[in-house]
Amino acid sequence: MRTTWEDKIRDMIGEARTLCNIESPTSDVISKAIDILSAALRKHIKATGPEHIGIAGIHNMLGFGYSTLWQLESDESFLDRAEESFRSARSIFEKAGNAEELAGVIYSLACVARERGDVERALALLAESREVSETGTVGASVVKESAAAEGKPATGDAPVELPDLTPRAIKALLDKSVIGQHAAKRTLAIAAGLHLRRVMLPAAERELVKKSNVLIIGPTGSGKTKLVATLAKILKVPVVLAQATSLTEAGYTGGNVEDVLSKLLRSCNYSVKLAQLGSIVFVDEIDKKATRSGGDTSRDVSGQGVQQSFLNMMEGAVVSVPGRRMGETIELDTSNILFIFAGAFEGLTEIVAARKNSSVTRIGFHGAVDRVEAGEIDLSADLQVEDFLKFGMIREFMGRVPVFACVNTLTLADLTDILTVPEGCLVHQFTTLLQGKVVLRFEPDGLAAIAKEALERKTGARGLETIMHQVLEPACFAMEGEYIINAEMVRDRKNASAELDRRGEHDARSERLLWPATPADC
Repeated sequence: MRTTWEDKIRDMIGEARTLCNIESPTSDVISKAIDILSAALRKHIKATGPEHIGIAGIHNMLGFGYSTLWQLESDESFLDRAEESFRSARSIFEKAGNAEELAGVIYSLACVARERGDVERALALLAESREVSETGTVGASVVKESAAAEGKPATGDAPVELPDLTPRAIKALLDKSVIGQHAAKRTLAIAAGLHLRRVMLPAAERELVKKSNVLIIGPTGSGKTKLVATLAKILKVPVVLAQATSLTEAGYTGGNVEDVLSKLLRSCNYSVKLAQLGSIVFVDEIDKKATRSGGDTSRDVSGQGVQQSFLNMMEGAVVSVPGRRMGETIELDTSNILFIFAGAFEGLTEIVAARKNSSVTRIGFHGAVDRVEAGEIDLSADLQVEDFLKFGMIREFMGRVPVFACVNTLTLADLTDILTVPEGCLVHQFTTLLQGKVVLRFEPDGLAAIAKEALERKTGARGLETIMHQVLEPACFAMEGEYIINAEMVRDRKNASAELDRRGEHDARSERLLWPATPADC
């Protein structure tokens, strides 16, 4: 008796489940399961079309498969694929009105957001998942998000419009979330305000106004990514964050620049209209793509090649990017997409100092007085395009980023304020997570000690979270009691962690002694 296509797909899914349920599966095992699920997905789509409810279940399983691969290999492309699979499942469950399955998929998307470090979005998705689960229906918030992703108004909503904000208003909103960096915030606010005004111009007038992409320069942990992420929320436009370090020129091993736009499309649920509506593409670590120096004459596909690959889309061009389905391509016009690049550009101050010193006219024995040291350089005032060319950026690339925003190393006062002042600060995050279980009392000297250690480590704002996790480890583990975070607790946190290890070993020994003996033990 011939088996039906449903039976074949059911057998394939069963085989994939068996592989995934192996204890401690390897990357090869999970990859094989994903291949089987992908084949089942293609067969299902061929038989029923892409909107069948069974297809959503396969997308969901693929999402878990890619999530497992990400955990095993720490390759962010697997996390991207997991999110894409969960989004595809969500879309089908929404249209089918299946609230139970929808709540689970939204929860999976919240987990992906948490792994990316986007705590605010993760919490929003968790609340949405809870709402869908409790009400048993596809709530209004879900309908609105789905409609926005398609670039259409939800029922009763006005069409999608960009906010009419002045640079002063944008700067004031940035001040609520980002500590310090006032010059950079002012520069970004002006660039964003002009970007909004340009996008809202009639098409004929807009073509006459050149797009002003931005380059942010500053040390790691100084708030470059935070600035751009906050700016995108203020402007209410889609944003995609990418790392230049993983990119190579098209045709070579590694990601290519079109993958960045593909990521933008996925974040917009493949709505071209929404992706082209003033979106922001943020590419960090662009300084790592500086051209090689020296006598190497081989083709620089990772440095200069990547810079050149960005040129057309920075200027504004129609780019073909992979679509939702295998073999599908989507034409995306980048004319209204703002590109913001960032990098630490270590050694740039020395290049500026050398340039300024070479132009100083020294007379007699007083020439040494006129020398400029690297530490005295104010990049926001002294930077010129030729300094970037000397660093290794190509002239065509720099010609397409006319706006420079320089961020400074955070001071001790800045780091202390970051702990308590901005919306969603670390103190508020941990207090919220532990409320009802643990009482946290942060003393001024404790906050200062955390900030001082982050400053000494030269890790900037990112170092604050690492130290906070270490300090609050006993509280997070016990989930009860009251903890006073002062300078002594910050200083002695290693001893507290060692005490937890000692107690854990004692508890483990006690459990082994109490466990009933088996016949083999007798």
